[in-house]
Amino acid sequence: MTAGKRIGILTSGGDCAGLNAVIRAVVHRAVLTYGWQVLGIKEGTQGLLQRPVQYQVLDLPQVDGNMMRMGGTILAGRPVGFPVPRSATRCRTAIPSASRSTSNTPVTRSPFS
Repeated sequence: MTAGKRIGILTSGGDCAGLNAVIRAVVHRAVLTYGWQVLGIKEGTQGLLQRPVQYQVLDLPQVDGNMMRMGGTILAGRPVGFPVPRSATRCRTAIPSASRSTSNTPVTRSPFS
């Protein structure tokens, strides 16, 4: 077993049947087989983008059979979609024609200069 490693689980977007079963399987395999610590990122992508990152440590008692009967996932609150950082919006406005271009002509100047 490899000690000291951590992995994170993030669920994001709409409702999907079976996510709690996947979370449970990952926690069981990571903890029992590899000895890893599992962090569940709360509130999807929004929880990952917050500082400090919003997470909870997932261990075996937390992922018992009762969670399999819950709706949604144990990590996400409500589906809110994927947040787009401001930098992505700035990039899109800096190169408005690049996303709509159908020609194979390469861009000759950097939109970030």
